[in-house]
Amino acid sequence: MNAIHLHLILNHFPTVGFIIVLFIFLHGLYRKNEEFNFVSLWFIIVLSVITIFVYLSGEGAEELLKNKLDKEHIEIHESFGKISLYLSIVLGLLSAFSLITKKLRWLVLILLIINILSLGITSFYGAQIRHEEIRNLPIKKEVRNYER
Repeated sequence: MNAIHLHLILNHFPTVGFIIVLFIFLHGLYRKNEEFNFVSLWFIIVLSVITIFVYLSGEGAEELLKNKLDKEHIEIHESFGKISLYLSIVLGLLSAFSLITKKLRWLVLILLIINILSLGITSFYGAQIRHEEIRNLPIKKEVRNYER
């Protein structure tokens, strides 16, 4: 198994996991159920750590594929991946703080939603690296203009 395999296996955990945790966390907040909040905050911390490994394996995958794939698509994916990484780290630290103090749960919720959106965008551009059929969607032109 190389970095490409590891990246492809691991990248689904944060993308799907944070969405599942969102519903568990919302249920805990709505019902004021501390057990649900406790479990969801721990899962957020674990998924944040996994996100670090996803990013690091992406760097290794890029090294293995840099001459075989379109560099532009890899760079866009990497740029959004870096944003998702930083958001996940902050979210994990905030969740650890909230787990200890039982405060700032609404801030965790807001950052969790932002992180899910960021991971969705990162995943979208990651899929474009290998799936040419989705490369011509209109959102890509806006991102190109933003990065220049």
